[in-house]
Amino acid sequence: MYSTHSILLIEFTVLQKDILIPVPKMLKCVMSLRRIFEEREKKREILQQDALREARRLVPLLKERYEYDSIYLCGSILSNRFGNRSDIDIIIKGLKTDAFFKAYALLIKESTYRIDLKPFEDMTADFQSEVLTKGIKIG
Repeated sequence: MYSTHSILLIEFTVLQKDILIPVPKMLKCVMSLRRIFEEREKKREILQQDALREARRLVPLLKERYEYDSIYLCGSILSNRFGNRSDIDIIIKGLKTDAFFKAYALLIKESTYRIDLKPFEDMTADFQSEVLTKGIKIG
């Protein structure tokens, strides 16, 4: 239990020098900020899920026109860092070099998101290993 003295001490919270805010008002402010952050996180999650659907929608378009071994997603789309300024990082394995820019142009034309397409074979061994272990194979 709290003593009377403790209750009086927590009755006010100092925000800035010489400004005392009653605890109920402070709690209301904190709860408002919490709601704002929760709403932002919910919007970010919806955007991320939409981007994942978009990436999966693009795979058949590539498959119809180009031969490749596999496609992976990596980067911020797989984490809680994905936001409205993020792009969709796509790694394509086994695509012929002469078809790369045509495939990239197709993705840019067809997608509502910014796309960053990278050939797997042009990556360092460390990055290739990271794609294979942390990336998601979608095609």
